[in-house]
Amino acid sequence: IYGGDHLGGDGRLTAIAGDSYIMVVDWDEKGRMRPLRTVHQFGAATSRPQSLHYADQTALFAAERFKILPLDLSSLQREAESEERPGR
Repeated sequence: IYGGDHLGGDGRLTAIAGDSYIMVVDWDEKGRMRPLRTVHQFGAATSRPQSLHYADQTALFAAERFKILPLDLSSLQREAESEERPGR
């Protein structure tokens, strides 16, 4: 991510390009994988401003926090707010 020379009126640098997806994978002392932690600086729908997920991870990224990524289908289905099937 970079901001170039785009300093906003509040003195903050505005991101103008770039992308960042961070995933942390680690294991405990017994070799068991801990829950995956992820964050994307914008969200999951950066090309669709009308989406609820347009900038849904921005606050997490700014606070240097993560969300837990569910890896099994039942966890995904429990957490899902909706299901999208592009092209259908």
